[in-house]
Amino acid sequence: MTKLSIYNDADVSQLFMDIVSSLGLELVIFAITACFAIAVRLYNARPAASKKIFKDVPQIEKPENDVRAARPRAVRPEIDCRAEAQPFKSRLHAVHPAARMLNEIVDCMRSHQKVQLAQHVLKIYQEMSELLAAEKMKVPEVARLAKYGALELYSALMQSAIAAGEYDLVQVFLEDMAKHGVARPLSFYESIMKQAAGLRLHSLALQIYDYLEADGLQASAVTCSCLVGFAAEVGELDRAVAFFECLARTTTPSIRAYMTVLRVHAKQKNWPASVAMLRDMCNAGVKPDSLVLNIVLATGVAAADDLEEVSELLLEADQRSPPISDIVSYNTLLKGYAQRANAEGAAQTLKRLAERGLEPNAITMNTAMDAAVRGGCQKDAWALMQKMRDLGLKPDKFTCSILVKSPLKSKEREAASVKAERISKCVALLEEVDLSKEHSLRCFLYNTVLDSANQLPEGSAAVAKEVSAIMRRYGIMVSQSSKQQFSKVPRRHAAHE
Repeated sequence: MTKLSIYNDADVSQLFMDIVSSLGLELVIFAITACFAIAVRLYNARPAASKKIFKDVPQIEKPENDVRAARPRAVRPEIDCRAEAQPFKSRLHAVHPAARMLNEIVDCMRSHQKVQLAQHVLKIYQEMSELLAAEKMKVPEVARLAKYGALELYSALMQSAIAAGEYDLVQVFLEDMAKHGVARPLSFYESIMKQAAGLRLHSLALQIYDYLEADGLQASAVTCSCLVGFAAEVGELDRAVAFFECLARTTTPSIRAYMTVLRVHAKQKNWPASVAMLRDMCNAGVKPDSLVLNIVLATGVAAADDLEEVSELLLEADQRSPPISDIVSYNTLLKGYAQRANAEGAAQTLKRLAERGLEPNAITMNTAMDAAVRGGCQKDAWALMQKMRDLGLKPDKFTCSILVKSPLKSKEREAASVKAERISKCVALLEEVDLSKEHSLRCFLYNTVLDSANQLPEGSAAVAKEVSAIMRRYGIMVSQSSKQQFSKVPRRHAAHE
């Protein structure tokens, strides 16, 4: 107790700090020494480990501690394995004769698509087929040894057959593909059909479609649209309609497709189907234009017994905003009335045309005159002739052809002097219109006028004499019918002959 008392609190604290500081330094030194020893042991053990890791790598000549030398040696066996894993294609395609032939066929057609090369390619394929048959090989097996695939081979062969005009070989190649187990995708078929269509080989394109359908493939909308035109071109009208219906089930047809099928209905003279198609266009949001309307109207004129429905359709087109009818629409309806000798219907159509605000052309007036002549309304026909002149339109050869027949087709009871006057007008009209380049037509028209003149009663022979004089001037021979008519005329009226 006495000894302890000689130490105060400050001395005890200082002693404790000294002891801690002494022990801390020793611990730090011990830790550093232990870490260093471990590092040295690991460092000394590294070469032995490296030898164990790379003991299977052959021919390592670099120092064990050279990391850059060891890295490529570790990767090289992996590269060699990939090279060995490659198929023998790169070496065998230059060795096997069938593979060389396949490569040559595709290379030829990719470089030059000429007829001479196409014939050469077809000959190579013949030799290749014989070789494959002898070795009992199939095209896909050869394609694995060549740089091109089986589909590329047959695409080139199809191009060769079409380019060389050997269209029968297309079917042969398609059958060969099935025999060799070569798949025929939709793109393959469409490519061939496109090439055939480019040469207007529409029948061939339809034959290719038959194989496409047999393979269970569905033609695209673009292909269906083209098929409508192909079938229409070759006259397979029902098939064209079927293609259009298939197209309509998948998408909204283009106005071009609608026009194609409308022309098909026109050839079939199917007026109800044409009207229904026009309604379908409107419902589908495809706006018809005057060209579409005129196709439908022409179908109605050719097929409908009564033009009332055709006239109502034209009226409906006039009421659209904007109207889609034009002068051709009215000329089409006028043609229908002329064919049916309906002068009254033609006159009403002319009136509607004026109300519509359209300007008549020469075709309009000629067609209206034709309707009047066929209807026996000769007075109306010549009145239309005068109206034609008032509109600034010049008569032409069609005007002559129509009016020259008027004296023969008159149903009106008129005096001989009136008929003689009209015959004189016909002669004046023939003189007005230049028919110098239409000799056959000129001969026919003058003989027609002469026939009309010979039918006049006594006292009107001067008209026939005038016509005969003009015919001699132009060197026109009198036709047999005119001679027969002339033989019935009293001799005193035929003295001019």
